[in-house]
Amino acid sequence: MTVALWATAAALVAVSLQGQVTAQVVDAAATTWWRPRLGYKFQYQLKMAFDVKRDFIPGVQARQRGASTWPGRRGAEIGREPPPPAEWVYLIDGFEATNADVAVILSKGFFPICYFSAGSYEDWRPDKGLFQASDYGSKLSGWAGEFWLDVRSANVKVIMTARMKMCKAKGFVGIDPDNVDAFANPSGFPLTAADQLAYNKWLAATAHGLGLAVGLKNDVGQIQDLVGDFDYFVNE
Repeated sequence: MTVALWATAAALVAVSLQGQVTAQVVDAAATTWWRPRLGYKFQYQLKMAFDVKRDFIPGVQARQRGASTWPGRRGAEIGREPPPPAEWVYLIDGFEATNADVAVILSKGFFPICYFSAGSYEDWRPDKGLFQASDYGSKLSGWAGEFWLDVRSANVKVIMTARMKMCKAKGFVGIDPDNVDAFANPSGFPLTAADQLAYNKWLAATAHGLGLAVGLKNDVGQIQDLVGDFDYFVNE
């Protein structure tokens, strides 16, 4: 599926999977990590066992970037990028992608984003044994083998930090942490809006500390409180 995301380095954006887009632009300081800009489109491809040679969609095209638009440049240069072509941002599963997959996506002129769940325990992930029984609660409705996490848990933060470091090591330029609205769902924990806000701010700060962009998935009720922390916002 292809999702168009209209964003700037300082945009409050809501995007639906049906293509409905609304945006409110706000001011933000320059950063030292990559951030999406107005006109970027997001290609979500979360197929399990993703193989870039087999699964990369050739119909989603991007122009080659010059040195001035390559990830890792200084933050002050970000605002001087030329208007981008269409599909530049490619989101894939962080666990399934290899370093080689990410390198190929970069070589094709795309910005690769690392998807993982930051708010749920998934019983098929390789790091599932690191979670404590007290870390996960109720099942996510409609998703087999997936349970809400207690975002107050220090152990959960240790695991999520390791996941973000994995994304960085594989060469991704940003992360797309999913399920960060447990407080608004029957999670099995007495989570408050303040608990969720603190966790989401922690996620953003940790990602930025690693030089990664970070997006807010859903949690639309807290966007106004998080617009200064996240680089893009997606609402399914």
